[in-house]
Amino acid sequence: MTRPSPAGPGQTGPTPTGTATYEIRVAGHLDDHWAATLGDLTLVRLHDGTTSLTGPLVDQAQLHGVLTRIRDLGVPLLMLRTLDGPVQQPRPDRRPDPASGTRSRAKRAPDA
Repeated sequence: MTRPSPAGPGQTGPTPTGTATYEIRVAGHLDDHWAATLGDLTLVRLHDGTTSLTGPLVDQAQLHGVLTRIRDLGVPLLMLRTLDGPVQQPRPDRRPDPASGTRSRAKRAPDA
């Protein structure tokens, strides 16, 4: 039995055991010395008062470890996304359905 992709039908995403590149955004500016504690991710302090942490993590266990350390620091997590995988362009007759995470047919105006 195969399990569906966590990214959704027809989409690719990181596997539970595969390396993926992540961007994690947190509130506030973190000092560079936190990089080693946070999986050697690259820290970039942004002008909006947030910090972006970017880099490869070898598996979901390492990702969860980084997220646990962020939680333990008391820093609010703002965003987590993968940067790997092909970008799929939606077909013209389909649009993303944010409620279900799948694509739905776009409504067309009735023919006159």
